Amino acid sequence: MQSKQWSQKLMLLAVFFWVFNTASCSSDGEVVEQPTPVPPMDTPTPEPTPEPDPTPVPPVAPEPPAPEIDHEVDVINACKDRSLDDNGGMSPMDTTRNESIQPKIVGGNTAPVGRWPWAASIAFTRGDGSLFSFCGGSLVGDHWVLTAAHCKVRLSDHVIIGRHNLSTNEGRVFNIKKVINHCNYNPQTNDSDFALVELEPQSGFTLPESVGLIDRQDTNAQPGDSSTIIGWGHLQEGGSSSDKLQQVSVPIVSNAKCGNSYPGQISKNMLCAGRPEGGQDSCQGDSGGPLMVEDANGKWKQAGVVSWGRGCARPELYGVYARVSRFIPWIEATMNGE
Repeated sequence: MQSKQWSQKLMLLAVFFWVFNTASCSSDGEVVEQPTPVPPMDTPTPEPTPEPDPTPVPPVAPEPPAPEIDHEVDVINACKDRSLDDNGGMSPMDTTRNESIQPKIVGGNTAPVGRWPWAASIAFTRGDGSLFSFCGGSLVGDHWVLTAAHCKVRLSDHVIIGRHNLSTNEGRVFNIKKVINHCNYNPQTNDSDFALVELEPQSGFTLPESVGLIDRQDTNAQPGDSSTIIGWGHLQEGGSSSDKLQQVSVPIVSNAKCGNSYPGQISKNMLCAGRPEGGQDSCQGDSGGPLMVEDANGKWKQAGVVSWGRGCARPELYGVYARVSRFIPWIEATMNGE
């Protein structure tokens, strides 16, 4: 009886161990380690670490534009010590003069004799020994004539002072001692179109009155103000010339309005004058002559030098003049030998 009970106990114990081993093994008989259960956690997803900003690069300042020469300040030093030759600084290729295309006044009238005592004619000698006037000018100081650089005055040319009618021998013919073109003159754009001509002194002849220069603010040469131009020449584009000094009055035009006629071509060193309908103007050959305005005291002041234009007296195509007010320091310094 007791042995039977022990057999039953052994059988139960064997069954227990069999069940235990079956629950603790894999299908291939290897023991599988049961992982320790971990309680669930709400672990936040870590934010990505921001990359450091790159080292800031200071902005590169734009290169400043080349400063434009201010002729009120720098023009005296800018034009010192320039050598001169018999061509007045022009290329030998430019010495040809064409008598048929020289500037004259259009739409004006003959000036009264003696009305403009400072009027100057610049002439070269023809093969027969006679003089041909190819440009104008104005007496602006003792033995100094202001004209245009594009006239290309040579030391071998002559300046006639005090001659109303070029077909006569009145007045006096002067030899040229010195020609000084403005050093910033640009023949492509006609900017800074100024030249000063020094005359050889003559004994026994008193030079007439010289013209005054406008103030640096262009007080009497504002848009709409009247100006007067003088010269000897073609009375119309492509027409004949007059031996007698001509004059014409036209209003000053703003550079902005003038720039509409000549886009991109009008600098602050230029001054424009004319009528929108055309009909009155300077023309080929009046080059170098004065554009003048009258001040509050009735004194005439030179505000411009005849420089360039498209055709003569055409509608909406104004005459363009070198602006004297911008170059007064250079004019005065040059005449003073500085």
